[in-house]
Amino acid sequence: MATRPEALGRPDVRTVVLKDHDGYPVVEIPLIACVLAAAVAPVPTAIGALAALANDWSIGVEHEHPT
Repeated sequence: MATRPEALGRPDVRTVVLKDHDGYPVVEIPLIACVLAAAVAPVPTAIGALAALANDWSIGVEHEHPT
């Protein structure tokens, strides 16, 4: 998992993952859905991201690895 913001610009990024404080995935969202949500409703998206970080969760991205 990559956690740096510039990782989102890479073409192999496919999923945004929210994990709880124990490292277990809570939500996996396709990247396109995250982009659309941020474009259509930026304030609720930002509030949700801040709430996830306030609860000691982590937000990361998963990359598609070529086979």
